[in-house]
Amino acid sequence: MKVGVRDAGGRFVRSFDVLVKLPWGNIITLIVQHNMTVEELQSLVEFSSGIPSQLFQLSYKSNHILDDGEVTLHEVKVTQGTQFRVSVLAEYERLINSTVKGHVDNVMDEIHRVKGDEEITFRKGVVLYLSAHKGHQHLLERSMSDTAEPSFTTNSLRTPLHAACAMGNLACVEILLQHDASHTVKDKYGQSPLETAFSCGHREVQLRIHQHQKSISLVQ
Repeated sequence: MKVGVRDAGGRFVRSFDVLVKLPWGNIITLIVQHNMTVEELQSLVEFSSGIPSQLFQLSYKSNHILDDGEVTLHEVKVTQGTQFRVSVLAEYERLINSTVKGHVDNVMDEIHRVKGDEEITFRKGVVLYLSAHKGHQHLLERSMSDTAEPSFTTNSLRTPLHAACAMGNLACVEILLQHDASHTVKDKYGQSPLETAFSCGHREVQLRIHQHQKSISLVQ
């Protein structure tokens, strides 16, 4: 028996569109497959929104939360046009909102209002990742001056450099490379920042990373 969804002509199709409502109100369209797992969908939302997947939940159908990452979209009866909602964990809502808006002072307040070095370091990494994704150069530079680590990774093992390369944010790529961000680290799906830039069609970013690779080779 075939599984999947049907198009307007009644034919089974492997890929179909779903809608995702982000916390700030935007609705994005993602292309998914019926055999994709919830975890893979979360990773795709992370890639598109810039919110690390460990900081949000996906819900649909009267706020039913998808909390089992191993089940497939077919198993939870996701079909063409299904709308998901992204809900940021309550303790990170203000940090995410301030970062998306690029409000430096508010972001710094949200980072340092918590206790514990580990949590502060984590929040700095979140800001670095989301700033790189949104192209907030000023916030990225401020975070670096506040000892944020470019080695921060999401659950999908993506770094801030992956995020900047995915969105083609050349200025952010430059800042991260200047602060020794790894250009060789691979994400959960085996892609380096360079490969991410290539798959997203950002040629200027590709060229800049190639130049960086050559400069390192000359030094070595």
